[in-house]
Amino acid sequence: LFTYNTNLFSVAPDANVIMLWERKFSLPRLDLIEDDTDNWSHGVDRFPDAPVISPIWDAPTLIDYGPLMGSLVQTGRIGDSTLRAEWRVYADQPFIELRLRVYWRATKQLLKLSWELPGLRNSRIDGIPGGSLRRENDGREVPLRDWMLLRTMTIPAAIISSNIFAVDVTPFRVRLTLLRSPLQTYHIPFTPAPERATPTDQGVHDFHIRFYAGEELTPEYLDQQAAMLHRSPIIADWT
Repeated sequence: LFTYNTNLFSVAPDANVIMLWERKFSLPRLDLIEDDTDNWSHGVDRFPDAPVISPIWDAPTLIDYGPLMGSLVQTGRIGDSTLRAEWRVYADQPFIELRLRVYWRATKQLLKLSWELPGLRNSRIDGIPGGSLRRENDGREVPLRDWMLLRTMTIPAAIISSNIFAVDVTPFRVRLTLLRSPLQTYHIPFTPAPERATPTDQGVHDFHIRFYAGEELTPEYLDQQAAMLHRSPIIADWT
């Protein structure tokens, strides 16, 4: 458990809880879902709700606990894929950060990061290319650019990531689409030759995700925070 800013931000994976502005939220979780759609998911506007596999995690290990940043790491597995999740909290920063590495080995499956938020309002604001768009929380899979602003019954919440590009939302949860593994160039009803059928997204993938809550959250603020993720400082040790 890490605590900074007088208990405003903390994360406890063993208890499946994160704390944002003294309000408890469930810990986001990974879900592996069957995906029989083609390379472009033609004719489909949403994916199944029920996961077929949930991850198995090792015990978290404390890595950092200094005056500026605290972190812990968990390793695990979901299906045939391996996982490494590093949770961070920073002094004087209004978010909890997840740095997730997935060694993806799935076929015809989909990996979602799900965050349960009961009591979401009927709509949200999503980042899209060139601006933002208000959308209904109707469970449809839609494109995403950098961030989303959610209205809960208690406090606004937000998610920022520079390397997640699709999401679906209902009044009870948010699901970020991380990885898919349909067969490459598979376009229903045309089936690729078996000897050339290669699933997509295989290998190592890194995700950088931040979870926010607070009354001051605005699209302009989230755009600024997302730009900082895209343009991180370049550091060199020159001797």
